[in-house]
Amino acid sequence: MSKGVIGVRIGRNSPVLFVEAGESDNTVGDQVIVALCDGTSGEEEASVVIGKDQLIHASVDRLVGRVLRNVQD
Repeated sequence: MSKGVIGVRIGRNSPVLFVEAGESDNTVGDQVIVALCDGTSGEEEASVVIGKDQLIHASVDRLVGRVLRNVQD
């Protein structure tokens, strides 16, 4: 599993989704665009709620997507 895993929320009360952060250097509170691996080809805006340094990677069963870019980019 990649070392660059972060937790994001699509909506305020949505579940935390674990996604591959890639080369991005996101911190808690950042807004990012993620591509989910749910069969849709869409992109979603999400808030970072768990940063790379806050996560024990062995605790993540599977990743559900990846960060494409920051919203500000």
